[in-house]
This record gives sequence, structure tokens and C-alpha cells, in this order.
Amino acid sequence: MRRPLLTTLLVTLLAPAAWGQAAPSADIRPGTYALDITFGGGVMQGTLTLAQAGDSLTARLQVGDHDSPVRAGARRGNRLALVPTTAGMDVHYDLEFRGDQVSGTFTYNGDAGTVDGRRKAGSGN
Repeated sequence: MRRPLLTTLLVTLLAPAAWGQAAPSADIRPGTYALDITFGGGVMQGTLTLAQAGDSLTARLQVGDHDSPVRAGARRGNRLALVPTTAGMDVHYDLEFRGDQVSGTFTYNGDAGTVDGRRKAGSGN
């Protein structure tokens, strides 16, 4: 009876995360998310596209007709930070994913806003 317990223990200890490698997160689903971005008393439409690249995520954020100068930053469980790609640009997103839903906050030049969205059907994996 000890063999299954030993096997479970070895699998747990030898998993990639145990060696400091990030395993792909099932908590953040790749795909395209339609966003409502609330800022300055108005709501803008946006699109966030996430793609799995090995153990990492890539992110492309469009607000209106424009690409936002951000990239995927730190990822912890179901949370993802988007950080600026342009020096001197002060924009940061803190997003939380729950199934096909995403919500969070962002700051742009010190002013705060919110993000709410949903993963589009048939999008990604």
C-alpha cells in the first residue's frame, strides 16, 4: 500500500514548479477577451488577446483602435499584471481571471480606472 503514496510523493516533488520552473497556468485561459474599460467618467471598448508561449503568456491590449504599450508581466495563479513597454509610459494593469471572466484595475499617469470583460466564445484553447 505504500507504493501509491510513494509515487504521489515523487510526482509532487519532481513537478516542474518544484524545480523553480513555472508550469503553464490553467487559471488564466488564453484567448481574446472583450473589455469595458472605465476611465475618467466614460467607458471605452477594448480587446485583450492572451497567447501561451511555452511557460509564459504574451499579451496584446487594444483600446479603441489603438494598441496599448503594455506586455504581460508577473503572473500569480489567476492574476496577471500588464506593464508598460515604453520608457516614460506610466500605465499598469492588475487583472484577475475567473473562468471566462476578467476584472481588475489600472492606473494611467496616476489616475485609476477599472476593467471588466469576458472571453469571446471559440477564442483560444
